[in-house]
Amino acid sequence: MDAALQGCPGVRLTIFGSRAAGIALPDSDYDILFIFPDDVPEYEYGQSAGRVVSLANAQDVKFDDAKVSKSQWLDPAEVNRPLINRIKACHMEIPDQ
Repeated sequence: MDAALQGCPGVRLTIFGSRAAGIALPDSDYDILFIFPDDVPEYEYGQSAGRVVSLANAQDVKFDDAKVSKSQWLDPAEVNRPLINRIKACHMEIPDQ
């Protein structure tokens, strides 16, 4: 979490998918959703995510990531609503350190 906050204060991270549901296999990846403050332009999302990617790669951790704004998380567009609702149904927010 600290690595993401260095790239973007206020970002929240949540784990979803098999790891959050408790059904992961030993070789399952981590699915991470970055929820950015609304005042952060989308083109800056990569800085925060890039720091986490670098740390994960250094630890040989496999993961997939997705990125949304806080307002997209709270009120997703129709096209994103099914995915966001599935994530909301089973996710674990990573607390600030």
